[in-house]
Amino acid sequence: MAGVTNGAQYAIESIQRNVSSDNYVRNKGNNVNVLIDADSVQISADSLQIPTSIIASIRSVGISFPGSAAVTSLFDFAAPVGNTLDFPVGCIVYVDLHDGLGVLASCAVSVQAGNIPNIGSQSAVFSEAGVTAAAFSVVGTALKLAITGKTVASVGTVRLCRTA
Repeated sequence: MAGVTNGAQYAIESIQRNVSSDNYVRNKGNNVNVLIDADSVQISADSLQIPTSIIASIRSVGISFPGSAAVTSLFDFAAPVGNTLDFPVGCIVYVDLHDGLGVLASCAVSVQAGNIPNIGSQSAVFSEAGVTAAAFSVVGTALKLAITGKTVASVGTVRLCRTA
């Protein structure tokens, strides 16, 4: 093996070499949840363990959008649910939104001191009749969205995922 090799590549190469020093990889790798063969490593979904901290950093909620261009509050980063534990100061949060009728919007925010989100980038696409724009904004510690031209009330979803 030349250079830095990750664990999966090491396992594959050790099987291909078939040397006794690599018995640990060959003998411990295959079971009902993990299969290592000549050129791949497969892990079943049942055996994948996701740490509680990762699960806690993902929020997906239903949200009602009014049948007007009124600004909709999406998430308050100072709210008791998920503020300092799930979305701590300094983290990056990706937000994906669907209004249930044809507006898809996303943004990336960094959480600043005082739990104030700072929008780093945003984008939106829409096929809903009458809609001409969708834009995120911040008011205090809350992330909000305005859908310009919206005329029909709807129920959609908002998903927030922390990455750092």
